[in-house]
Amino acid sequence: MSSEESATESITELKQRVKAIIGEVNSLKADLQKGTITLDKFREKKDILENILRGILDKISQYKDKGTPEQKIDAGIAEQANKLMYEFQTDFLEKISRAKVYISASLDDHFIFDIDFSNYPGKPKLIDPEIIRKKISILPLETKIPLLTNWNSANPSNIVEIFYDVERILLNIIQGEPTEDTDLNQEHIKKIQERQKLVIFADLERKAKKFDKAIELYKKVIEISTELEDYETVNKYNKIVNEISANISQNT
Repeated sequence: MSSEESATESITELKQRVKAIIGEVNSLKADLQKGTITLDKFREKKDILENILRGILDKISQYKDKGTPEQKIDAGIAEQANKLMYEFQTDFLEKISRAKVYISASLDDHFIFDIDFSNYPGKPKLIDPEIIRKKISILPLETKIPLLTNWNSANPSNIVEIFYDVERILLNIIQGEPTEDTDLNQEHIKKIQERQKLVIFADLERKAKKFDKAIELYKKVIEISTELEDYETVNKYNKIVNEISANISQNT
């Protein structure tokens, strides 16, 4: 067997192991949703599997500079997936070139992006979460990312750099100063920014044991979240208000 055939066989075997591990992780998620495994146990097992996965991806990546053109493509995709895992919370959908990437722009603004880089070093496909369109009205977000609009397959950027830009854009919109960008829903952004400030002040009042003031501020957070139709955040802060109220009742 030639060295080229041996390398192809090795990569094929490694890719099969990758697929098996992704399947195990997805099975763990299903068990967590069914309640047959605790969150702590899920995290423990997931961490073990992801560490194994990183090791396998690293082995595939070694063919980036010495393999055939096809092997180099596999190695490049493995390298990109590995870098992505180290920088962001990432879940893979059946294969490492299709991923869900989790971005947090504030305590209450979390987004999940789908990205498909199966054609890497060709241009990847970034899919905006629906909540982005609902909350902020950017259509599509990739038009704001020069790395994507000016993609160069001959000298491709790292996939992780795309999400550095996504994170920066969302942080600027949600936590930064008002913007004149006509693609954005200005009213929603102002409410999101106001809510973020209220959460910070409410948390400070709660830590200072000024519970009545904290409740007042949290209720404003709930009101804004209701206007934004962000019912997950409404439930979160209703629960906090109820907990504080219960503690006040117990101590009076």
